[in-house]
Amino acid sequence: MRYLVGIFQHIWQRAVPIQPSTLSDLPQTVTNDIRRAVLQLMVDGHTDAVIASRLGMSVRSVTNHVRWASDLFGSRSRAQLAYQIGRSGFLGDETTDTAPGRGGNDSCGVAGGSVPGEAVTGDEGP
Repeated sequence: MRYLVGIFQHIWQRAVPIQPSTLSDLPQTVTNDIRRAVLQLMVDGHTDAVIASRLGMSVRSVTNHVRWASDLFGSRSRAQLAYQIGRSGFLGDETTDTAPGRGGNDSCGVAGGSVPGEAVTGDEGP
């Protein structure tokens, strides 16, 4: 055991402190790609936990990206932020008329859409 303690102390004395790495240390393109992926998944309706799991990052990091966008757009809710991001074109063409519920589709992706509470039947009259 003394041998291991001696080795540890020897290595500890020669150790160099590790500088903390943050997102600000990453190249701008990497940071933008990560932020774009986080916000795209948020606009698609995923929770922070699901986004973190899919992108292999912490929930806290996802929350920070969403907070950054919320501050940028001045939104007061997640729904408002998703709407503003989608309308602004901030994510490019990825959010325009490609997801179910957009471009004349209802939330199930059925063309034509429907009015909530309206009965849907197979045979429509003239």
